[in-house]
Amino acid sequence: AVGDGAIDDDLARMNREVILQDVRALELLERRLGAETDPSEVSLKIDTGALAARRMVARLAEQAQASMT
Repeated sequence: AVGDGAIDDDLARMNREVILQDVRALELLERRLGAETDPSEVSLKIDTGALAARRMVARLAEQAQASMT
């Protein structure tokens, strides 16, 4: 219900729990990847949007760097 503080509190608590789960998972990944000298990237179909965004940001960074020289 709109304006129900209890619902807002529950949603905030659940969001925090999800974020903490992500933090724990990322910390584990960092430890495992840190142990590898040449880790290979594994991409899933769900990663398509994020990978496209990563390529776009890399392209923009290259263009910005090129325009500075």
